[in-house]
Amino acid sequence: MTSDVVAHRPVRPNITPHHGRHVSSDLGQDAGPLEHQARDALHRARGLHDLRERMRRQVTAVRSSGSAAKLVDALFELPVMTIWRAQVVLDVTHRAASLNIAKLVDLGILTEIRHARRQRLFIASKVMAAVEQSDG
Repeated sequence: MTSDVVAHRPVRPNITPHHGRHVSSDLGQDAGPLEHQARDALHRARGLHDLRERMRRQVTAVRSSGSAAKLVDALFELPVMTIWRAQVVLDVTHRAASLNIAKLVDLGILTEIRHARRQRLFIASKVMAAVEQSDG
């Protein structure tokens, strides 16, 4: 009995270094928009990285615990924060989470956008603006 199973080799893309050549010339006419999108994404990524570092320096400059810096990092995953989310991120009590959020509000990193008795909502406006930024 013969086997009908055919061995498959993974397909590897033909990637070769460009050694100083301009990538657009290899990609054809669509390189303009593609290159623009890549540059835009790189610009935004660098901007987000720089913003995160500035915010972390702000937090450490006021001799804050590492908890506030952890909250800054969490804002780059999701730029909104609740006290409950801060409790989960930091693994602390409601009071400790509230105090850490208050530090970020005092530093201008967070802004309260909704104050309800049970669900206060804060936003990192600078993070949102950096995410939404585009070169054109």
